[in-house]
Amino acid sequence: IICCMVSFFSCTNSKTETENSENKEVQKLDGLLHDYYEDRLKLFPVEATSLGDNRYNDIYLNTISQACLKELNQFYTTYKTKLEAYDRAGLSEKDKMNYDVLLWECNIGMEANQFKDYLMPVNQVNANHLSIPPMAEGNGIQPFVTVKDYDNWLKRLDGYLVWLDTAMANMRIGMKQGYVIPKYLALKTVSQFEAFDHGTAENHMFYKPIKKMPESFSKEDKERLSKAYADMVLNKIEPAYKRMKEFLVKEYIPNCTDKAAITATTLGRPYYDHLVKYHTTSTLTAEQIFDIGEKEVARISAEMEKVKTEVGFTGDLKSFFKYVREKKELMPFNTAEEVLASFENMHQRMKPNLMKLFSQTPKTKFEVRRVPAFMEKTAAANYLPGTNDGSRPGIFYVPIPD
Repeated sequence: IICCMVSFFSCTNSKTETENSENKEVQKLDGLLHDYYEDRLKLFPVEATSLGDNRYNDIYLNTISQACLKELNQFYTTYKTKLEAYDRAGLSEKDKMNYDVLLWECNIGMEANQFKDYLMPVNQVNANHLSIPPMAEGNGIQPFVTVKDYDNWLKRLDGYLVWLDTAMANMRIGMKQGYVIPKYLALKTVSQFEAFDHGTAENHMFYKPIKKMPESFSKEDKERLSKAYADMVLNKIEPAYKRMKEFLVKEYIPNCTDKAAITATTLGRPYYDHLVKYHTTSTLTAEQIFDIGEKEVARISAEMEKVKTEVGFTGDLKSFFKYVREKKELMPFNTAEEVLASFENMHQRMKPNLMKLFSQTPKTKFEVRRVPAFMEKTAAANYLPGTNDGSRPGIFYVPIPD
């Protein structure tokens, strides 16, 4: 995300005409950055919600539809054209950085649109069906404070259900054209949908906000919302998740590849190179990055050898890893709560030392939470930033499958 920091300039009579002209150019660039940020939030409404911007809380764009993909490409193309009208050489160092970041955003966005990864919208780690349930619980990024908040979520879920239908249609096209994920990964997604395709409305995760309704809501609103959420669970969410689960099992997985490589799909090596660029923001090739990785593995392995010697272990590193994993003294936890408490203890030890290491420290509160059960087997520990206004804490999610 490009965070626009608008600069303010105080003009005095002593300023030359050239300086005033330069200031106007900077202000124009600030305006462009501001417009980009605002227009981008309209195309990424869930991201806006995550930032605490509640203007688009009822919208869930069908980002894998042809119409949305076309609009997104036009967005990046338009802002790149506007940006290139500026003379970069005449900008300050700060504004050159702003210029370069925005140009990179536009270029990488336009490049991404060349690939048909929208035909592979479901995977076991990073897909929309994994981000929605934590929002549905009522204690994630989607706010559930007012009656409007509750109505917003119902509208947003309708948009998400359209996305699910489009995902299935796109995956059918992908099966025919060679855009499929590895079979062993597709198998992991089945349980993620199965977790929400059955059960009573009252016991369903998507019904949880109803159990947390503020007492200030009127009786009429409580009854209306309770009925609407039950209907949403039983007649929309569960059938949609069941359709996707059955599609995965009966159609998709039998047509998936046994090869675990992007280059084994129609996306090929160009897409792999694009992802390397996207995730590193560098011009290094995959081979160069792999070389760095090999050198790091060698360095870290040497450090591990030292530790192995220090503790008196005589076998090889592989045996040492097994020894460490199975040593009872290194497994002090019996419950998930103890694991969470241990992480919170780390946090409390860190807090007084942050000021010693950093000139700025977070104003937002911080919490440690367990990863939702439906995705715990495939999730890694991850962090969800808090909102800019501090209304939602930063959350460190810990998977505790065992």
